[in-house]
Amino acid sequence: QSSDFNLRWSCFPCEIWASSQVFNGPPPEGILLHHANWVPRAQSAGKQGPGKTPDLEPKIAQLRLLRRLVLDGDRIGQLQLAEQLAADPQLATYHERSFGQQRAGPEWATLPQGHPARPGGSRRAVRR
Repeated sequence: QSSDFNLRWSCFPCEIWASSQVFNGPPPEGILLHHANWVPRAQSAGKQGPGKTPDLEPKIAQLRLLRRLVLDGDRIGQLQLAEQLAADPQLATYHERSFGQQRAGPEWATLPQGHPARPGGSRRAVRR
């Protein structure tokens, strides 16, 4: 129990957005912080893998792009960026394993009822 360690769990406000959250919606209006934790694999091809240093340039480019779109008030551009991210099939798999129906671990009771990541569970149980 988190209370045993004097910890309190909560969720970030929606103004803090990670690119892997694209299946929960595009960057929110009034975004304050963007975590570029996902770039389409085509943009980082050949740079990933064991023993390789990841190429940070695609992430930095994504951060700069979204910053420009937000500062310019270009909501259409923000939505187009979200569509490009959501089109990556590997992101869909990552999202299901990290936040969706295949997320392993205990129930996240701070999430609202019906949220796909709330139940938690075992990846093995989900695959059966």
